[in-house]
Order: sequence, then C-alpha cells, then structure tokens
Amino acid sequence: MKNIILYSLYLLAALVLFAPDVCSADGEAYIAGLSVSGSDDLSVSFVVRDAFTKDMEDALKSGLPIAFAFTVELDRVRSVWFNEALGAWEFRHVVRYDTLKDEYVVSRDEANGNSGVRTKDLGEMKEIMSALTLARIAPQKTLEAGESYDLRAKATLKASTLPFFLDHVLFFVKAWNIETDWFSYRFSR
Repeated sequence: MKNIILYSLYLLAALVLFAPDVCSADGEAYIAGLSVSGSDDLSVSFVVRDAFTKDMEDALKSGLPIAFAFTVELDRVRSVWFNEALGAWEFRHVVRYDTLKDEYVVSRDEANGNSGVRTKDLGEMKEIMSALTLARIAPQKTLEAGESYDLRAKATLKASTLPFFLDHVLFFVKAWNIETDWFSYRFSR
C-alpha cells in the first residue's frame, strides 16, 4: 500500500514539474491579419501564427488527423446597454496524411463542399490549415449604416478525437491542444 502511495506522489510531482513545459505552447499561437470584407455577405479572413508544434507534425505523419476550429462572433455595439449578439459561427479545418500517396489532405468548412486540398508540401499544408479565408458569416443587410460592430475570433487547435481505446493509451495527445486568445476587431458600417 505504501508503494502505491509513493508511486502516486512521484507521478503527481512529475506532472507538476513538467506541466509548464507541456503547456508553454498555449501562449504561442495567436491570430493575425484579421480583415472584414464583402458587398453582399460579410466575410472574415485571418491567419493563426505559430500553430503547429514539432510533436503535432510527427503525430500527423504517423496517421493522427489534426483539426482546427475557428470561432467567430459578431455583436452590435450599444453605448448604454449590453451589446447585441448577431451570431456565432464555427469553421473547421481537418488535415490527414495519406501515407500511400505521401501527401496531406486538408478539408475546410468554408470551401463550400470542395472535396479538399491535396499537397505534398508541409509548409503549404500549414498555410492552408492556419488561414481562414473569406468565410461568410452574415448578410450585409443585417448591418445598419452608422452602427459599430465588434467581431471576435478565436482558434482551437487539437488532435482529432481518438477512438476510445487509443484515447487512454495516447493520453499525451491532449497536451497538444492549443487555444488562442480572443482577437477583437471593431468596425463601422
């Protein structure tokens, strides 16, 4: 019984000591270059910088799919009351490595049914995965002239959901989950 308690304490101490190293990637990924455009529909574009770690690249090469979820929220700014929420949207990018063809296959929600982008270049795959490009979020007619709006964006980067039996064996994969801070952008119509 003493051995079990002693081993548990060693395990707990190891987790506490190495947790800052595992979680240090959490503050590294960030959103850059957010822009809003569109004449008929409001579209948003931005890039997530420093999204991939070496461990994530290695896991991807070994067959583990990686998913990025981009969350976008739009609010109408009110001066005397709470802001009015106009909507929230989520877009997912998923990359899988095809070992037979030695290429990456990236599927993106904002691509409107496009079967996916295939590339053999790791750098190109990273650019495609980390960029949300012209994602339609709202019709322009919902925006009133002379009003101010807050657009908030956030990205969550993680290994895709594992089957139940692998979830317990590959518990360290959860340490790769990275979430950016909310990035706010105010604009007027």
